[in-house]
Amino acid sequence: MIMWAAERIRGEMSEAAWRAFWQAGVEGRPPKEVAEALGMSLGSVYQYKSRAVVRIRREIEQFGWESAGNS
Repeated sequence: MIMWAAERIRGEMSEAAWRAFWQAGVEGRPPKEVAEALGMSLGSVYQYKSRAVVRIRREIEQFGWESAGNS
């Protein structure tokens, strides 16, 4: 479900934002390492990751899946 939602929002993000989110949020790489690898600030990595997570949550909620795990 999360991967489905992530793919749905991918087109809304720049390639740099997507890579920062993916590496820090999905692959679990340390944000500092991601920032250095992508040539961006640490704050940008955190911001991109946070925005993506918010969008993914909204996408899941839109389809009524937020309660699927609570049943």
